[in-house]
Amino acid sequence: MPPKKAKRSKAKAAQGTGPKGVDAKTVGRWRSVRGRRGGLQAFMDMPVDVIQEICLFLHPQDLLSLSRVTKNFHEHLMSKNSAWIWKQSLGRVDGLPPRPSELIEPAWIALVYSPTCTLCGNGRATDVYWVVLARVCATCRKDVFVADNKVRTILNDSQASLVRGGIPSNTLIQIEGVTGFKKRCYFVPQLMDALQAYEALPHPRYLYMKPFIDEWQKRTKAHTEFASKCINWTSAQRKAEKLEAQRITTARLTDIGARLRDLGWDREVDFLVKEDFKPLSDFNPLWQVKALTDRAWQNMRSELLLHMEDVKAQRLERETWVIWTQRWDILDTVGKELLDRYYAKHPETMLYRLRIADLALEKEVRNIMCKPRDVDVGKEQFLALEGAIEAIVDRWQTRVCKQFRGLLTGGKIKASKDIDVLILATTMFSGCDWPRTHQEFPEVVGNFGVRPYNQAYAGQDAYRHFIGEQHAHCYAGCTGTSIRPVRPNSLMRMIVEICGKDPDTATAAEMDALDVWLIAGQDSHARNWRNAMRYVARRDATEWRLATAEERAALKPKELELLRKRKVWTCSRCDQPCTPTTRDCIEEHLNSEHGVRTRDITEEDLQYNQTLASCVMADCPLI
Repeated sequence: MPPKKAKRSKAKAAQGTGPKGVDAKTVGRWRSVRGRRGGLQAFMDMPVDVIQEICLFLHPQDLLSLSRVTKNFHEHLMSKNSAWIWKQSLGRVDGLPPRPSELIEPAWIALVYSPTCTLCGNGRATDVYWVVLARVCATCRKDVFVADNKVRTILNDSQASLVRGGIPSNTLIQIEGVTGFKKRCYFVPQLMDALQAYEALPHPRYLYMKPFIDEWQKRTKAHTEFASKCINWTSAQRKAEKLEAQRITTARLTDIGARLRDLGWDREVDFLVKEDFKPLSDFNPLWQVKALTDRAWQNMRSELLLHMEDVKAQRLERETWVIWTQRWDILDTVGKELLDRYYAKHPETMLYRLRIADLALEKEVRNIMCKPRDVDVGKEQFLALEGAIEAIVDRWQTRVCKQFRGLLTGGKIKASKDIDVLILATTMFSGCDWPRTHQEFPEVVGNFGVRPYNQAYAGQDAYRHFIGEQHAHCYAGCTGTSIRPVRPNSLMRMIVEICGKDPDTATAAEMDALDVWLIAGQDSHARNWRNAMRYVARRDATEWRLATAEERAALKPKELELLRKRKVWTCSRCDQPCTPTTRDCIEEHLNSEHGVRTRDITEEDLQYNQTLASCVMADCPLI
């Protein structure tokens, strides 16, 4: 009976298959890693001239890496007989400054390409300090650099006096922009070499100072000029690398775009090209700086197609925005015409600061703006709303009034049952961020606190977002904004009483009709009732009186001059109501439409709206 075959242990089996001199444990670890281990083992068995010929084709950075792969490679490439290989490899690098005499070729290549600290050999150092031929990691930096204003801390008095004034400042190397230092720095090894050389000078030293200074200035100048060349080369290399990366990325994107077109995504690819592929900026596989392979495409394809659905939605939205923009330009023109004709009939509503954007959010206008893209929308579609403009504006005003009444209710400010609290003379609002700024209703509706810039509709539907992007300061509501109601104080009530009205029932319109001016104590300013109310809302002024007839007569020309440039004037000769505008415009209108020369215009030919004028003068006390 033949003997049983002995089973080979895993260790022996591994030992038999692994490279020479490598134990089984290491081979076992290699087998769990992708790639062929020990593949370079046979490389050293090649003839020397073949090895050298191969090395000649390597980039210096690759040659340096190869010298660190195995001990055999290191011994071979670091021998003096291989110096010519390093020199020829360096010679193929365009523009690289010649190797400095202080470094051998491998050390020079390591300085240029290896991000390892020159001093400790372990730390990572991405920046090169060319002027001292060193890469310095964060750990070593504090030991080899010293700031100009701290150099005394490492020197004795004699050395410090020499460095700080005994020699010209350009004698020793000083480096700007060392990480972690705000001041220029000395490189400590070079500084100490210079000081040792100085201390080795024969006595009396002053006889040898000039040659010493000349020598070290020459060294510093040479190092500085060499560093400048290295910096320029590095900058050119980075620029070239960036351009190459852009070329590779562009080619990759072009290849991906072509494959997407084959799948029927032509319009989306056109959109991506126009947007520089920014809609896919978060899809990392797209932006790898390497040529696209079939395998890479297959790996990313399914996920990319999911992203393309989002791109399609963005494309459709962008195309819709283009249509909305075209229609907005038409609405902007027609809307002003519609509002002007409405304001001619209801001039006081100008105080609401109703804007085109506010109209655009109303359903009638929105329906026109949001018609399908293939429907031609022109001026006539918007003009057709003229018959409905009063209902549209009334609905908008009703909604605004309801919101502000709610604000007053929340502040526990109420009025008598039969009176709308919004129209009371004592009703006033202020800004939470600007508590000393006060406004009456409806002027407060034009306040930027309820009309935020460009962000009113963030997070809502695309159309509202589009309107918000028009920078039109559209009304966004007063709930949760920086507007708050002001509780009437005793001085505010007193102002109304001085004017002969009941503060519990007097309306703003009734106060405007009085056309009175008030003066506070010895104050030289005369104020209309609105300005006086705002004044006492933020200041204590208890002594008030009405302006006399003589004072009012003296104030009238000043008031008219201030109102001249404000849009409060209308023509008295026209049968049809017109939109309030400036006095200069009305005078031109009287001249062109009614044949009245400027010098013949009387106060009966034009008039100003009392409510609008009162709101203007609320900001303009007279002297």
